[in-house]
Amino acid sequence: MSMLVNAGALSYPPIEHELGSVAKVPPHVRLVAMTIMYEATSQPELGQRLVAHVVVNRWRVSGMHLEAVLFQKGQFAAWTDARKMSWLLSTALECEECFEVKGDFAQMVRIAEEVANGAPEPAGFEGVLFFDNPKFWPDTNGDPPWAPTKESLGCVADHCFWR
Repeated sequence: MSMLVNAGALSYPPIEHELGSVAKVPPHVRLVAMTIMYEATSQPELGQRLVAHVVVNRWRVSGMHLEAVLFQKGQFAAWTDARKMSWLLSTALECEECFEVKGDFAQMVRIAEEVANGAPEPAGFEGVLFFDNPKFWPDTNGDPPWAPTKESLGCVADHCFWR
């Protein structure tokens, strides 16, 4: 199985690809892009970018491998057991070229690459570490149970963000 870089070493050369091409996408960029796809497909680019910043900020803060950050129980709900297994198998088979980079996923790869390589967070969202969708919490006015202990940064479309 390929190892991901530790949180302190996020510098990689840019991915060279064109829309519609199959490109070798580094595992850390692919994981962030897939998280955007699973968690924020219907969001505008700003919301997708903020989800990527949540992932990368948690990775940097935790010092854990990116997989450990994303696959923690109760954290990124879109990473179901089946998706985790698919990821682990494709990584074990070193199947970077199994992912076609086209359409919306090409945008998600671009966002993931930019954020993983140090693109600044959008103004007002610096240090973003959490997000959720208020529709999942109708009994608490849209706030998840952990929200009162965090600083609210605002909402984009149907995702709200905290640090």
